[in-house]
Amino acid sequence: MLPPGFGLVGEPVVTVEFIVMSELAWLAGRGYSMLQVRFPAAYTGERDQVAGHFLSVLWENLADPIISGREELGFAKLWCELPPPRIMGDRVTCTASWLGLADFSEAAPRMPAYPGLGEQRSVGTLHYKYIPQTGEWGKAAVAHACLQPPAGKPIVEKLRVGKGRVNFHSTTWEQMPTQFHIVQALSALPILEQREAWCVESRGASDLSQQCTLA
Repeated sequence: MLPPGFGLVGEPVVTVEFIVMSELAWLAGRGYSMLQVRFPAAYTGERDQVAGHFLSVLWENLADPIISGREELGFAKLWCELPPPRIMGDRVTCTASWLGLADFSEAAPRMPAYPGLGEQRSVGTLHYKYIPQTGEWGKAAVAHACLQPPAGKPIVEKLRVGKGRVNFHSTTWEQMPTQFHIVQALSALPILEQREAWCVESRGASDLSQQCTLA
């Protein structure tokens, strides 16, 4: 699942994250939702050697951030339906056909860190910008590693933690013609254990303008 220059590092912990964005100035106060899948990795290039959490795929439910974030920033974005989370008592359920989180309790406000890097220092979110060459299928017009360093000053207003449960359901070309290969790759990952889940309410997200290229 890793592009050129990347390798696994630390524990094989896959983090599945559902994010609801609201009151965004660049969308005139509107918002959208995201579902992302990431795991610990390191990039080794001619100039840069860094470790972080590789963002392998990012689903969103609005065309504007998909277009701008994919073509400008290079995130591996796709569209899907992401209805608002359902909250009933100590259960929070997020759905994109295959995701579920449950059994939460109140905790002291903090911004949870992505797990798995161990003693490695994370520089932020690692990902790979790939845009195909027009008319030459299988070739890239743009292909290079990217880094989104930590930015903004998020203020955590509420945190709930609990035991998470994630399931990737197998699909077919007939059911998802444009995305089945992605879902199949994720569903083929062996689930060794289910780890902590968290539900964070915060303000002050970054506009991602700190994006940079790795070499």
